[in-house]
Amino acid sequence: MNRSGAEGDSEEDSAANHDRLALAVPPPDAPRLDPKLPAHPEKKQAVHEDLSGYSKAAMATSAGSAFLTPILTLCVGGYLLDQKLHHETAWLSMLGVIVGLALGITSMLRILNRLSK
Repeated sequence: MNRSGAEGDSEEDSAANHDRLALAVPPPDAPRLDPKLPAHPEKKQAVHEDLSGYSKAAMATSAGSAFLTPILTLCVGGYLLDQKLHHETAWLSMLGVIVGLALGITSMLRILNRLSK
């Protein structure tokens, strides 16, 4: 026998032993990952849903001023412009009341929607 034949037999035997050992030991289970990541910075955080009584009272109080402030501000601004431009009719003042009324209603509704949540 030559050496190359003997070495070939031993390589085949070691390969067969390796295959038997590989089948005898099962592979371990894959690890289970359950990461707890923080909230995404671009997403808005929920406003505190559990508002206390004082916080609700403060929001309800601010609803009235949110309604009246744009009306009074735009009405006075229109009146001053009418006086400066020497208008005989106070049409800028009336326009200020109408625009202020629209802005006041929308700001009050925003506050009331936030209050009702």
